Amino acid sequence: MTQRGIKLSRNDRIRQLALYAVYILILSTVQVSFPQYLSFRGQTADLMLVFVILVGYFFGPLDGAVVGLITGFLRDVLSGTTLGIGALLLMYAGLFGSLILSGKFHRRAVLGALQVFLITLGYKVIGHMIRYFFPLIMEHDSVYLSFRQVILDSILPQLAVNLVASVPLILLLTYLGPYRRGYIRQDEDQRSGMEELWRTK
Repeated sequence: MTQRGIKLSRNDRIRQLALYAVYILILSTVQVSFPQYLSFRGQTADLMLVFVILVGYFFGPLDGAVVGLITGFLRDVLSGTTLGIGALLLMYAGLFGSLILSGKFHRRAVLGALQVFLITLGYKVIGHMIRYFFPLIMEHDSVYLSFRQVILDSILPQLAVNLVASVPLILLLTYLGPYRRGYIRQDEDQRSGMEELWRTK
């Protein structure tokens, strides 16, 4: 039976904030400190991006946007890039993660990997388009990778490593997520009610 109207207690809120903080710190540290163990054909698993996508997918747009914003800001600080760019990109990744494959597919662990695949693909394609059409902004010369190099040496390896990274993160968020089992947020409660109404028509 579905539990409805359950609110976060003080302990639940502490659990939520603590787990998000731990995940963000550990994943960002691992990604920056041990990239050689997470690489394939020159592409490193983007643990921060994968985490934000899955948070949005499993726990909704608010969690995805806030966690994406914080994680992106930390990425900007660690990488030394312009503050705000990474924060905005990961915020939108969290939002898209909550919108794509939502509804009756929402929170199905098997489809979490597909979510990672789709958003990583879009993320890489948009990134290459920006680099190709605005070389001065991205600080590289006018000679860019060939189409074959973009596909074989960038997009496909990135998809592979992100998919591999998504498996343990899906398991962690499923069994050690920021919310206790049985907790239903208001947006999930409304979604469930709409689905039940749709099925009765």
